[in-house]
Amino acid sequence: MSARIPVRTTKWAYRGHRIGVLAIPVLIIGVLGSRFDYFGELETIAILGGGFLGAFLAVTFATRAIIDIWTNGDLGLGAALGGLFFGALGFAPALVLGAAVLIYPQITDVSSDIIEPPIISVHGDDDAKRIADASTGAVIIEDLFSLPLQMPIDQVYLIIQQIIEARGWMVVRDEPPGDGRTTSTIEVVTRTPILRLRDRATIRLTHFQEGTLVDMRSMTLRGRHDFGANLRRLHSFFDDIEATLEAAQSGTGSEESEEPG
Repeated sequence: MSARIPVRTTKWAYRGHRIGVLAIPVLIIGVLGSRFDYFGELETIAILGGGFLGAFLAVTFATRAIIDIWTNGDLGLGAALGGLFFGALGFAPALVLGAAVLIYPQITDVSSDIIEPPIISVHGDDDAKRIADASTGAVIIEDLFSLPLQMPIDQVYLIIQQIIEARGWMVVRDEPPGDGRTTSTIEVVTRTPILRLRDRATIRLTHFQEGTLVDMRSMTLRGRHDFGANLRRLHSFFDDIEATLEAAQSGTGSEESEEPG
């Protein structure tokens, strides 16, 4: 009677698979809850943190299971690969955030004018503390400057209003041009693209002899790192202004070309 070599199923494979499968809906719940304002910022961060932790454990357990399968001939390769897949899928956004930490400076306050940045309003004591904490000092960013436009300030103001409305930002302070003022200010509450978390931004228009100077300041009122969100917001907002002007000019040019000579 021949003896059989015992073959066991590695426990790490199914542990990793279960945790990986659970991490995905946790992350989805956190994202959807934040986008539709079911959760506050702290609740969202806690839920996403739990999801990322679960995904990391799934990858760790699945890796341990694959090592056991390779060295001992254990069963459970399908479960291990499943746990590795779901874990990597859930942990990928955390890796993207980690890369952003390395690429972008550790700031939460970005302005096109670092000498006299536009003012972010204070609403309550808690708001004042968060704004003070966010303002970590002036950081010079080489490719970020004020945007000069050879247009009257009232026309630029209308373009800014159109862009703000198209982006769905909520205006909390509006000082239109007029009454002898040489500046105009619009302060808004912005939203991040995926989680729809609230940030603050102020757009300032300054009249000068040849036109209007546009400045913008964007601030994140949570954490110690904005992962580049404020810098991207300023760049994309200035790009929207230039794109709107180019579209208006091209439209005017096409209408003139259609006129009979």
